[in-house]
Amino acid sequence: MKTLVIVTHPNIEQSVINKRWIAELAKSPKNIMCMSYTKHTPMVK
Repeated sequence: MKTLVIVTHPNIEQSVINKRWIAELAKSPKNIMCMSYTKHTPMVK
């Protein structure tokens, strides 16, 4: 079973904590999948 972690942030490129979190998750076992929601979905106003 995989665990999906969805990351959202209005400005992910400038978010220090979220970028670090994504980098650390990328080092984790293959059963964790990290996806940035903001990169795949346009902002809704």
